[in-house]
Amino acid sequence: MINHCGVSTDTPQPHFAGPEGWALDLDRTLMDSQTAADRLIAIVGYFGIDGTIIQKAQKETEADGGTFAPLSFVEAQLDEIALNEFGEAYLNDEKNVLYDDTATLLYTLHYTGTPHLIPTYGRHVLGQYLKGGKLARQTGRSIYMEVMSDSNKGTQEESWRGPQGTYDFEALNSYGKPDAAHHVRSMVLVDDKDTSHANTPADSRGLNLKRAGATLKSQNTGLPENVKDRVDRIPDLWAAAAQIKTGRYIIEQAGCSPIAINPHMLPHAIGFRPAYPNTPRYPGLFITPATSFEEMREAAFRHKTVAT
Repeated sequence: MINHCGVSTDTPQPHFAGPEGWALDLDRTLMDSQTAADRLIAIVGYFGIDGTIIQKAQKETEADGGTFAPLSFVEAQLDEIALNEFGEAYLNDEKNVLYDDTATLLYTLHYTGTPHLIPTYGRHVLGQYLKGGKLARQTGRSIYMEVMSDSNKGTQEESWRGPQGTYDFEALNSYGKPDAAHHVRSMVLVDDKDTSHANTPADSRGLNLKRAGATLKSQNTGLPENVKDRVDRIPDLWAAAAQIKTGRYIIEQAGCSPIAINPHMLPHAIGFRPAYPNTPRYPGLFITPATSFEEMREAAFRHKTVAT
C-alpha cells in the first residue's frame, strides 16, 4: 500500500534517501576467478577427485566463450556428507582469492550505509553461492547475492525500481531481517563484461572493470553512452567516505518533509536486498560469514539450479 508520501506502508520504517546504490559483479571484479578455481581443484584432491579433469573441462568451456561451473563436477563425484565437508573446507581455506581492493570497497560501502549487492551470472546457483560465502568469510562482510541465468545486469537493475522511480532496498540487521528502507536515485554497476552494461538504465552509470590477465570475449563488445569509464581497479572511495556518510542520507518523517539527520543515527545495517515491487526475476540469498555450505545447498535446492 502506498501512502500520500509515495512510500509503501508495507516496508519497514524509517525510510532513507540517497544518491546511489552499487551493484557489484563477482567473478573477475571482486574475486580472482582463476585463483578461486585453482584452490577448488587443490582441495578436491583431498577428496579423491582428479583435478586435471576439471582443468580440461574449464579450458574447453572458456575457449568457446562460456562460463565454467567446476562445482557441478564435484557434486557428481561426492556423496552428501563428503560434499558438505568439501564445501566447508573450501570456505575455510586461508588462501586469499580476492583482489586487493575488494575488502576496502565493501567496508566503505558498509561504513557509509550505501545499499549494495551482488547480481552475478552463473550456470550453477550453488557454485555462485559458494564463492559468495568465500567472499563473506574472507572480508567479514555480509552480502545479498542474486544468481542470474544471463548477464543482462541493466534489466536486473530496472527490476529494483520502485513505484516512485527510485531504486528501493531493505536494510538488513544481524538477523537478516529488514529494519529500514533505502531509496536511491541511481545505480552504479561495476562489471568486467561489456555485455553486462548493455542495458544500463539512463539514470545510472557503470564502471567497466578490466582486471589484468582476465579476458573473455564478452568483455569487449562495446559500451553504452552512459558507461564510459574503463578502469583496471575499483576506485578508492575511502578518502571520501566521511563526506559520503555525513551528507548522504535524509530521513523522511511522517509529514513527508525530508529532514537532515546526524550520520550516527543511521541504523546499523549489515546488508541490503531489493525491496521488490514484483516477483524477483532470479533467486537470491543473504550470505553472512557464518552461512554454512549446507545452508547454501538448501537455498540452491529451493531456488533450483539455473540451467543454460
